[in-house]
Amino acid sequence: MSIANAISSPIFLIGLGLLLSVSFMALSSLAMFLLPKTILGFFTSDQEIIITGVSIIIVCALFQVLDGAQLTLAGILRGLGITKPTFIITLAGYWLVRIPLGYYLGYIHNLKALGFWIGLAVALLVVACSLGAYLFVIFRKKITNPAS
Repeated sequence: MSIANAISSPIFLIGLGLLLSVSFMALSSLAMFLLPKTILGFFTSDQEIIITGVSIIIVCALFQVLDGAQLTLAGILRGLGITKPTFIITLAGYWLVRIPLGYYLGYIHNLKALGFWIGLAVALLVVACSLGAYLFVIFRKKITNPAS
């Protein structure tokens, strides 16, 4: 396989898109992880809010990378014309994971806003892994059975 063919292959382009997306989000996440008080200081000088916000910003730092991955994977699948499974996976992740888990952590475990952000981060992880697995299965079928 020539370099030109490798670069134009869908698997290479998907990998490159994911790498660029997750890398950018990781840089953003790193800034949030290293400078939460500074970031919050742009919006408020209230120390109580800053103390509460630091834990949420740390969860948001993780959220960034997961959100970049799931958005990129959803975009890839939609670009391939695979919209219904993408919609169902995303819908299930938000309604069956995010909302119940956020409610459970936020109200039952009294984590309040932090619980809802953790629920969102976990839902993004579930959605990203599910979309990635779905994409993997599709390409595996195409490679092993090119006629379909």
